[in-house]
Amino acid sequence: MQSAALEEVTLTNSSDIIISGDGTWKTRGYSSRVGVCAVIGDKTGKCIDAEVMSSFCKGCDSWKRRKGSHAYKKWKILHVKECLKNHNGSAGMMETVGMVRIFQRSLTLQLNRTDLSTLLERLRKWTARIFLPSRGRYPVRGLSHRSLRYTSYIGDGDSKTFSSITASNPYGEDITVSKIKCVGHVQKRIGTRLRKLKQRSSKLSDGKSIGGKGRLTDRMIDLITTYYGNAIRQNKTCLSDMRKAVWAVYFHIRSSDEEPLHSFCPLGPNSWCKYQNQLVKGSVETLRHSNKLPVAVMDAIKPVFNDLSQPKLLQKCLGGKTQNDNESINSLIWELCPKTLGCGRKIVDISTNETIVIFNDGNQGRLKIMQSLGLTVGQFAHKFVTHVDIKRIQTAEVHFNLRTKEVRQAKRMQFKTTCKKLTEKEGTSYACGEF
Repeated sequence: MQSAALEEVTLTNSSDIIISGDGTWKTRGYSSRVGVCAVIGDKTGKCIDAEVMSSFCKGCDSWKRRKGSHAYKKWKILHVKECLKNHNGSAGMMETVGMVRIFQRSLTLQLNRTDLSTLLERLRKWTARIFLPSRGRYPVRGLSHRSLRYTSYIGDGDSKTFSSITASNPYGEDITVSKIKCVGHVQKRIGTRLRKLKQRSSKLSDGKSIGGKGRLTDRMIDLITTYYGNAIRQNKTCLSDMRKAVWAVYFHIRSSDEEPLHSFCPLGPNSWCKYQNQLVKGSVETLRHSNKLPVAVMDAIKPVFNDLSQPKLLQKCLGGKTQNDNESINSLIWELCPKTLGCGRKIVDISTNETIVIFNDGNQGRLKIMQSLGLTVGQFAHKFVTHVDIKRIQTAEVHFNLRTKEVRQAKRMQFKTTCKKLTEKEGTSYACGEF
């Protein structure tokens, strides 16, 4: 991670860098006792720092009934250095607390008054050994720091992490950490808003409901969500062009043969808008609009477009940054340490560290671990890790291919359509408390 931090500084030519941060939990829901927070450099795409958090310690749980006794006090003094609990709070707060710790230790080692008094007490007891455990109850990890300032934070907005970071003032009053939105999470907002609108909407101005054939179906919502995300990504360098492209989606879907509204659509023969293509060719009269929605439906969803095209929101999407790297490292952590198997913080800590090695340096990094353990690394080990890394890159390139993406999207759409038809045919067959 120190090497990744140095590489990030080299590429950005500055110690003030952009990072993306995210949290992940051992179990699904909001009851997990173990979680992981990781930050990844924007330029390198490598993990710079991570924090494994746990709200449970088996030793503390076993001794809690004897709390206050002389034996407990004696045991507690010896247990402090190996206690696995470093978080007192809910699972939802793990990401917030862990990210604040990562920011606070990024530049220099910082100790508050409580930590300092605790450290002095421990120094008095263990004069021969200075011990600052990463697994203890203290928000510091040894004496290591990155000598960096994370001045821009790419977040998903799912928690109050960013507000807590700014409130902690990790770099003083003069340096403000700015927020950059993850485009993928912003894109999901329009789909969520439209689905909620569809569920609670009553009769529209034309006397019909918002959903149904030829109206706001699930397939149309997915289509609008994709178009909205493309509008942001394809205009990530200019705010005005981005906002114009978002409204181009709205008016393009609203357009009909009687009222074509394509003035916001890109011009020229290479435009994604068929109307603009036909306009260049001079055969616009033969065009028939498809994927259009009635005026009453478009009037109902217009407030959603208005909210999600505000300059204040789109300003944070400039650059087209995402948290895809964070989702990737989260997936790899739980691949090595499956969520289906129970374990404590120590195993998750090992899994996280090995994941960072693989994520930053590939499987070649595992050979360095073997060498540091005094193991002899032979030619077959080198061949194996090289083969695995090459295979992983080839698979990633196939998944990244545009044609492959289109096939995946088509399969998803087809599956959703099939499920909807079966639901309409069979009726409600499963619902909480309905039968």
